[in-house]
Amino acid sequence: MPQLPDYLTADARELIEDQYADRPHLSPVLDAILAVLPELGPVTVQARKTIVSLVTPRRTFAAVRATTRDRVDLG
Repeated sequence: MPQLPDYLTADARELIEDQYADRPHLSPVLDAILAVLPELGPVTVQARKTIVSLVTPRRTFAAVRATTRDRVDLG
């Protein structure tokens, strides 16, 4: 059986740490966004290799991406 890529076997924390490894000064932006999630109701954080999706039981309502070394996009 072939070896799976690391990003397919990593947990969410590892994926997020990897996204911000070369831009740690942007990590507080994601932390601030995640801090307000409890006020919004049930939200699941789904981390991928390059993006963090914010999902309610009905839909994905936002995505956070460290787009450049100086910018985090929230869409």
